[in-house]
Amino acid sequence: MEGKPKEKRHILQSIIHRIELAPTSIKLKLETRGLAQVLDLPFADDASPITIDVPVRLQRRGVETKMIIHSPNATTRNFDADLCRLIAQAHR
Repeated sequence: MEGKPKEKRHILQSIIHRIELAPTSIKLKLETRGLAQVLDLPFADDASPITIDVPVRLQRRGVETKMIIHSPNATTRNFDADLCRLIAQAHR
């Protein structure tokens, strides 16, 4: 997204109706009219906001907490046990 911060803020304010954060999800409510205007598409005046529900989980590491977004297309990572062992030995 290019442009001045004021322009970016205006675009986001015209698209985003509400963002709800919960321990297990992020719910985005988008304004249909604003989204259509930004994308230069026709729209209906009586259209209700679009809701996108994104599942997340909170992961604590020390004093920091990360919000991990679940991706259905993500592949499971395979780890190399020998490499992990060697790294652990190197840090001793």
